[in-house]
Amino acid sequence: MQARKDALAKYSNISKNRFKQGEQDPLKYVIKPGNNSKLIMRVLEKSGRLEPKGYNPGWEAADDNLDSLYNFKWKPTSAGLKYDLISKHGLK
Repeated sequence: MQARKDALAKYSNISKNRFKQGEQDPLKYVIKPGNNSKLIMRVLEKSGRLEPKGYNPGWEAADDNLDSLYNFKWKPTSAGLKYDLISKHGLK
């Protein structure tokens, strides 16, 4: 039983740190067309947040068809969300 707990703790730790982002790695974003996406992109560009500065590592575009790990996504609808599975305390 203890071996099982140790193995679970080991693999949980590996999984938790597998996709850990480095402090200097750029943040990734996805902006889909629609729902004022041009405005959102313009705000990112004009604010200077895309370029790395000081503690800000900058932002780079991600392809959500290939990359499921991104820090920000803007899209026109909530397609794909199953609201009936969400409660105020997380998943039902």
